[in-house]
Amino acid sequence: MEEQKPASQEGSAAIPTPAPEIPPTSSNVKKEKSKKVLWIAIGFFVLALVVAGAYFIGSKGLLVQEATPTPTAVSSPEPTPEATPDPTTDWQIYKNEQYGFQISYPSGYQVLTDAKNLYGWPDAVALLYKGGQSYDLVIEVWDKEADYLKKYQNNPVGQIAVKTSGGKFFTLLNQNNDSEVSKIIDTFKFTE
Repeated sequence: MEEQKPASQEGSAAIPTPAPEIPPTSSNVKKEKSKKVLWIAIGFFVLALVVAGAYFIGSKGLLVQEATPTPTAVSSPEPTPEATPDPTTDWQIYKNEQYGFQISYPSGYQVLTDAKNLYGWPDAVALLYKGGQSYDLVIEVWDKEADYLKKYQNNPVGQIAVKTSGGKFFTLLNQNNDSEVSKIIDTFKFTE
């Protein structure tokens, strides 16, 4: 004997029926809200740790800087130029009318131009002397460049400044390499 199936089940597959929707209860809503709040709190905590760590590393100088920093343009106001007092204003002036030059020198120096002191310096017209074993500045006049080059090329005594005027060559020999004498040489100028 054959079993008979009810007509409603013949030739059709069983259709699942959806589970009835359960309305959210207040306890389920509270659990979801507390999970969200917990995740937000954890996020803020992690963010706070990152910020605190970055501050600590930055304040301790633990970050490695590049070997060559990038240059940046810095704009600063230009300083107001102040008048620099001229240290030579109270210096004495030696003038040589024959060769048309002058030179300033501080007190404490003597300008020697007499034949007795120029002895040993046949081309010298003036010697500046502050005291000690040698003259501090020797001013010589030459007719030819070759003459002073011959004298000083193999004898590097002191510092020599060379000036020219009217076909003449003037050598200013700073025998002791004294910085004050270099300042005196800087005041040398032709008057004609």
